[in-house]
Amino acid sequence: MSETSEVSAGPSSSEAPAPEAAHSHDNWSAFLTETYRRAAAAVEARPLLSRWIMAGPGAIIVALLFTMAMPFWVPSGAAGVNHVALPVILAPLVWAVFFVYAVAAENIARAATAITGIGVVTGALILISLAGG
Repeated sequence: MSETSEVSAGPSSSEAPAPEAAHSHDNWSAFLTETYRRAAAAVEARPLLSRWIMAGPGAIIVALLFTMAMPFWVPSGAAGVNHVALPVILAPLVWAVFFVYAVAAENIARAATAITGIGVVTGALILISLAGG
């Protein structure tokens, strides 16, 4: 074998291994990218099933989470009930927006990411507020 075609099995004993903390951002970024690619491939492998899940149970669950989280950022009105009444009135509109987006989006993986992200953020907001935060 020539010197240029040899493959190194790892760092030699004289080389110190690079600290992992310096590359943790790169590893996290690579992990997220690979995870997104796998999820996108799974979603795009069965587009009809993915749209059905996003438009049906996915849209209603995320719309309910979104509606449950609305009182935490909607200001209360003069009577002190607008932060409760507005989410109840807007719940069908919120569901319709998620439903139409899940059905009409050209990029299924992006729609799944957006709907899941909104659900996770609003669910976390609800959990934080219920925990007393």
